[in-house]
This record gives sequence, C-alpha cells and structure tokens, in this order.
Amino acid sequence: MRISKRKFLASSSSIFLSSKIKARTNYQRKYDVIIIGAGLSGLNAAIILENQGLNVLLLEGSSRVGGRVYTGDNIDGKPELGASQVGPFYGRVRDIAHKLNVKLLPGSNMSSPYAFFIDTDLIKKNEWLNHRINNTNKSEKNILPSVLLDYYFSKYNKLQGGDDWLKSNAQQYDIPLGLWLQKNGASQEALNLINQGPIDADIWNVSALHLLHNDARGRLWFSSKNSSRILDRFQKRSPTSDRIEGGSSRLPEAMAENLKSEILFNQIVTKIEMIQQSVEIKCLNGNVFKSRFVISSIPFTTLSSISINPPTLSLQSEAIRLMPYRANSQVHLRFTGENYWDIDGYD
Repeated sequence: MRISKRKFLASSSSIFLSSKIKARTNYQRKYDVIIIGAGLSGLNAAIILENQGLNVLLLEGSSRVGGRVYTGDNIDGKPELGASQVGPFYGRVRDIAHKLNVKLLPGSNMSSPYAFFIDTDLIKKNEWLNHRINNTNKSEKNILPSVLLDYYFSKYNKLQGGDDWLKSNAQQYDIPLGLWLQKNGASQEALNLINQGPIDADIWNVSALHLLHNDARGRLWFSSKNSSRILDRFQKRSPTSDRIEGGSSRLPEAMAENLKSEILFNQIVTKIEMIQQSVEIKCLNGNVFKSRFVISSIPFTTLSSISINPPTLSLQSEAIRLMPYRANSQVHLRFTGENYWDIDGYD
C-alpha cells in the first residue's frame, strides 16, 4: 500500500559538550515529556516545552548533540558532515540563532560552478554540449546536468504561490517525480542524469508535488533577484543563504547550553511502552525512564528499529517503515601546491 504525503500529514497528530550538561542517575523520576533525540528538532521541542513549565528529559543515542548537524571539528578545514547552510526560508533556525546570539555569516559553502563526473568521464561545463555521452534530446542538449530538473520546473511547474500545493487541483501532481518528468517530455537520458543528482531517495520514490511546492516557494523569493537564466538550487540559494560562524554544530551546542532540562547521552532507545496514562522507555544499556508523554525526533530509519507498544496507526507505521532517505558520501583530501583543478581548467 502506498500513501501520499498529503494523506500522511492529514492522518498524523504529531509524530563531549560543555560541563554544564550533566547526566543524573535518578531514573525513577517521572517526567512530563521525554524527547528521543537531541538534534535540532529535539532541542527545539525541549526549549518550547521547558518554556511552558514542563519537566523535560532528552535521551540521545550518541555522545553529542546535533544529530545530522555535525561539523567535522577534528578534520582540516572543519567541513560540514551534515547540514551546511541556512537558507532564506529557514525562519525557525534563524530565529533561534538570533535569540541565542549564534552569528550567521553571509554565503554558503555549497555553490557552483561545477565540473561533472559521469560514468568514467570528468567533464568541464563548456564540454557538455558536444560531449560523446550527452545523449539527451534536442531541447535538453545544451542544459547542464545540474540544472536539468530546474529546466523542467521552469517550463512546466503550474504552482505559483506558496500555498498552491494545498489546493485540490494540485493533487494530480502527487505522483513520482520521474512520471511527472516523463509526462512533460523528459528523455530517458535526462531522467538518468537527474536521478544521479541531489534528489531525496530517487525520482521514482519522491513526490513531484513536494518538489514543485519547494520550487514555487523558491520562485517567490528569487524572482526579483535573478535573470531568466536557469539556475540549480545551490546557485539560487548561495547568494541569499547563510552559514553559522564556526560551523553548524555551534547552533545545537548553544541550544543545549540554553536548556535547564537534562540531556543523557549514549542512551539508545530500544522500546517504547505506553501504559495507561504513562510511557515507559527502555534503553539498550538497561536504563528505564518514565514520563507522561514521549516525542520522537529521530529519523524514521532509526525509529523503525524501536519496538513501540501499542503500535502506531497503519498509515504512520507504513510511513516510518518506507520513508526513503538518501545516503551522503563525502571524501576529504588534503593537498599541497597550486590548485590543480584551476591549472587543468576545471571549476
């Protein structure tokens, strides 16, 4: 059984750091809310609930806060191993950064231009049009691989405003992105190239409606800032995006420092048991915690490995099991001498 994002949203009701953060040993205490995961969403939930006067505990499976926000502080150049930029629509992130005096610097560390590595060929952008592996159709031939998707969005996205995706006639676009591209004339080669780009999951397992909505929101922001030239999403966002001074990890660290609530590290949750008016949470190390409510802020791939009793509703359960995630592989190199890519004419 497949579910649309719209149906899932409609059926869901919600689904070493500073020495200031200490782990207590009084696990018999009953909390108002236990939050599983100390990434951005878990920390933000804790701040909101704490401000409402609730007694909150955060359980984090690793030895640090931040989750998928992770700066490689021990690697030369301190690369971002997860979240790397604060886009113009990240209102909540910008708000909490401002409140906690976490400084944002202009610009993104993910920007173009690019060279392209396709199959076994390293291709300069000015070589693409006549390159032997460019087997796209006539209308796509001079479109760089990185902007093929944006080319089709610019031509065929009928959504205009930020709320258009909620209208009943937008339901027709809640189909696989690959199918939407086919209907609008994309060649098989274009589909293959787009599928190798930065698409969540792949073009046959992500909703066209979701990406068309994001594109429509982007046009509202960038329409007055760019020419008619087709840009990819990083080219669009780099001039208006920010990065966190000192690395992205500085934001979750500041959020954790701001909390009065406890954060317990290395607590890998294995079971959530809801008993009458309380919740019992068991961890791999044998620790047991009790609360009135529980919030999961961890990725579905991790949540799916936790035993939940009674189980989640059917649509929620299916979403937890099947929600696709895409792996991100990074290779970090250190070299000496001149920039070899400049010498060889690559971007």
